[in-house]
Order: sequence, then C-alpha cells, then structure tokens
Amino acid sequence: MLLRRSDSKAHVRMNAINKETMEQYFSLLKDVLDEHELYSAPAQVYIIDESGIPFDYKVPNVVAKTGSKKIRYWQSGKKGQATVVACASAVGQAIPPMIIFNAQNLNHAWTKGEVPGTRYGLSNTGWINADLFKGWMVEHFIQYAFPGRPLLLLLDGHSTHYQPDVIRFARAHNIIMLCLPPHTTHESQPLDCGVFKPLKSKWTAVCHTYFQKHPGKVITRFNFNMLFSQAWLKSLIPSNIIAGFKTTGIFPYNPSAISIPTDDTSSDKNDTQPDEQDDDEEELSHGSNGECAMSSSETALDLPSAEGACELQCAELAHELTPANSLHSGELTSQLAG
Repeated sequence: MLLRRSDSKAHVRMNAINKETMEQYFSLLKDVLDEHELYSAPAQVYIIDESGIPFDYKVPNVVAKTGSKKIRYWQSGKKGQATVVACASAVGQAIPPMIIFNAQNLNHAWTKGEVPGTRYGLSNTGWINADLFKGWMVEHFIQYAFPGRPLLLLLDGHSTHYQPDVIRFARAHNIIMLCLPPHTTHESQPLDCGVFKPLKSKWTAVCHTYFQKHPGKVITRFNFNMLFSQAWLKSLIPSNIIAGFKTTGIFPYNPSAISIPTDDTSSDKNDTQPDEQDDDEEELSHGSNGECAMSSSETALDLPSAEGACELQCAELAHELTPANSLHSGELTSQLAG
C-alpha cells in the first residue's frame, strides 16, 4: 500500500467521465477514422486548445536560512497574462502559436524573441473570440497544417469555434471538426494531458532564472516573448505531443486508454464541491466572458449554453453539409445531449 496525493477535480468533471459518454465519443471517433482512413495518418490528426500564461507566475520553493520567517519574492503585482493558442498533430508536429494580448494595438516591440511564425491576436478581454479563431483557422492553421487531406481537427465546445463561416471554410478545405465531450478535457484533450503541464513548468523555470539574473525586473509584454519562446521550444516537443495523443486514446486509437471511474470511487462525487484549483484552470483556458462551455452547474450530458448556441448556429448550415462532413456541425454534442 502507498500513501499518494489524490488528483481532485470538480464534480462536473468527475461526472462527465462515464461509460456512456466515453463510449459514444470513441465510437464517433472510430467512425471518422474508419471513413476517412486516418488510422495510419497521424500527420493528419490535429488538436487545438488555449491556455493562459500569467506574467506573475507561481513562485517556486527557494533556499533560505534556517529560522527565516519571511521570504520575499519580487513580482509585478499585476494580474496580466497572455492567452496562448496551441495546435499540434499526432505525429508530434506543433504549429507556431497564436498569442493573444489584452490591447487595442500591437506594439512590435512585444514580438521580440518570438517563436518563429507566431501569430498575434488582440481582444478587449485578452481571450480568444470568434473573429480571432476564424483568423487562426483561415490564415494560420491552413498555412502550417499537413498538405494531405482530409484533416481531423479535435477541439472543445467553446462557442467561438463553431461559426457558420468557419464551418463552411472547414468543409471547403476537407477539414473535419470533431468536438470533445463536455467537461472531459482533463482526460480527453492531448494538450492538457501531455503538453500544457510541461509548458507551464518550463515557464516557471525560465521566469525564475530570469529573475535571478535580473533582480528587480518584472515580466511585461515587452519581454514576454523572449521568455515564453524558451519554454515553448522546450515543451512543445514530439515526445510530449505524441504522449498526449496516446494517453487520451486518440492516436493510436485506444478506447481503454481513459479509465472510467467505478461506482465505488464515484458514488459520492455528486456531493463533492468543485475544486478551486480546477476552476482556476478552466478560467485560464477560456476566460470569464461567459462563452466557455464548462459551467459547474451543468451535468455531464446537459448541453451548456455555449454549445447550445453553437448547435443553433450550425443548424442553419445543416442543409448545406454532406453526410461525410456532418461532424462539422458538432454532431457529438447533439448525440451526447440526446
């Protein structure tokens, strides 16, 4: 027997990982892989996600003298951050990131030291919105994605991902957009499971080294890219990306990769209060603009309001979509809701 620390999650996430939901999801994924012959084409299977990178990072443990009562650490005291949009394929290739700042205009000095090929977005909230996602898809993803077709793009149920113009574009370019089950990204999202944790760990290490070499300095938009590019290049590596796809059972296809909680381990989960850290992670991933399909008041099989809006938008295009492309309209969401 071992004494181990549990991995606490909000009850809505614990409820979402159930046999019925995951069987439906993997069945739909299998249908897509079968129909489009993607079992042996990892370069054509992509995942996208967003995550917030705070300027004031989590302070690490430091060496101090015995008896020290207060250990002070220099930080800016501001709650600024940049939203990073990451996308990678099952073969281990990461396309350059899109970085979103809360600003009206882009100062080119902010781009110094960037990851080559980085795309920039600006919004009032600092989070991704419909226009930014459309620009990413039409101008960025299509530029760096594998030239072969079709492409499978897995993504969460955020409402900004499912606009009529984006769906038409995907259909025209033979891109299949497959929505992950609601509230399951902690288990089904390859970037969450294999990439973002190393990325934020490297970010903390890079920032810590920077502060050691430059006492009194703080992280701002002007030096963000210079530091972030170091963390990105050390964490968005093939081994991490491939491990994320394998852990989530997407590639190689493996429905048993995600363990389903038994009745014994989940019988009391409805009485569990949402974990504060988990809520913070959700906010960093999608912001607090009301568009994120991760409200803790929803049950695993209920359609969140964002996904409901997405479904209504996509219904307008239903008559235009061929059966082979029907997954562009978020068919998985409809199946799970039913």
